[in-house]
Amino acid sequence: MKKIVIIGCAMLFAGSTNAKWYPHHESGVTVDIPRSWKVTGDANSLQAKTKDGNAAVFLKVLPAEKAEAALATLDAELAKTIQDLKHNPAEELEVNGLHAYWIDGTGSVDGHSVEVDVILVQTPNGHSLLVFGIIAAEAAEKQHKGMVRILRSIKAIE
Repeated sequence: MKKIVIIGCAMLFAGSTNAKWYPHHESGVTVDIPRSWKVTGDANSLQAKTKDGNAAVFLKVLPAEKAEAALATLDAELAKTIQDLKHNPAEELEVNGLHAYWIDGTGSVDGHSVEVDVILVQTPNGHSLLVFGIIAAEAAEKQHKGMVRILRSIKAIE
């Protein structure tokens, strides 16, 4: 519930003038990435990271049936990159009217502490959007606003 309030407050106070919209028409969703972040990707995935590399977000559109399989193997897949991963149980919530599941946690990458968020969003066109965000713990205060902005910007294409 706390995350819904944070996302809602961020929506009220953050503008999108310093961001670029990345629509994915097949799934029916769009996401807003700050212009200062470096973005790469292909037809069904997008990667964005800060210039200093202390924060990154990865988005991948999956057919709905593959999303269940992705969730079933999520811990094993994350453990390949993140050591000592500890996360809370999944929370069910809405992101701009889209049904979603959110998991947050902590761990380490190459000996550096990190904060992790994983969101699975059900898109308007029957796909799932898997979102993985990671921030170096020492940069969390500085990068948190940009990450929240990205996560709260996921919405249906109008």
